Amino acid sequence: MYLRADGVYFDIRAGNRRCMLVVIDYDMQGNGHFLALEDGLRASAANWKAALSRLRDHGVNPARDLPGGG
Repeated sequence: MYLRADGVYFDIRAGNRRCMLVVIDYDMQGNGHFLALEDGLRASAANWKAALSRLRDHGVNPARDLPGGG
């Protein structure tokens, strides 16, 4: 299993660019499961830290839950 995290940018209106932070967990068969979809202004370190902290607060711990993690 592994996680994929990416920031996807959208131009909703002229001059209004938004970013969606996406975290997907893939199982051994390659099936993806969304873990987080976070709306933001950009994919900054602070926004990623907040998004990953919320996942941890909901019980997701990649270091513990994924093979090869910490």
